[in-house]
Amino acid sequence: MDVIRKKLLAIQRWLVLVRFGENAVRLFFYALCIFSVFVLADRLIYLNLDLYQGLVWMTGLALLGAAAWVVLSRITLMKAAHVADDELGLKERLSSTLALGDAVTPMEHALVLDTAAQARKLVVTRTARFRFPRESRFFYVPAALIVISLMVLPPMDLLGRLEAKTLEETKKGQAKKDAAKIEKRVAELKKVAEEKKLPQLEG
Repeated sequence: MDVIRKKLLAIQRWLVLVRFGENAVRLFFYALCIFSVFVLADRLIYLNLDLYQGLVWMTGLALLGAAAWVVLSRITLMKAAHVADDELGLKERLSSTLALGDAVTPMEHALVLDTAAQARKLVVTRTARFRFPRESRFFYVPAALIVISLMVLPPMDLLGRLEAKTLEETKKGQAKKDAAKIEKRVAELKKVAEEKKLPQLEG
């Protein structure tokens, strides 16, 4: 029975990894769809979008969501046994033996021994196959929208947000220049006052 449990633990870990990968691909597709909409909106109304940072955030959220999905789905040893039975055509041999627990009758001992012999031959990576989710067939849609938005569509700034930001930055820059000129002029006057031994001007 120990042989069977050890093999099922290995299958369980492999199944967790496979399901995590499948869910990560699925969630990244939806994250990419959302990201493509933001990219398009940035070209139309200017959102001051940082493409690199946005893509990093979307990827991180997809991975985090995939991990949460796997945790909440609770892949148990019994579930791992059922998956292995289905994939390898074992006719519920692993799941039945696991549910049996400790063998008592000669027939149960025979079942455990037969299942243990089968378990030794199992290749863990063949017990659960990675399958790309259906959504992966449509990755080209958000990818094409991003490419078109960045390469073809010119910045439109329909709401004048970029123009307003540019004007504000220009005003701030001019205010800094004027302040620097005033400070420079005050310093010059102080220097002249010191040379002529006149009362210092207050800044």
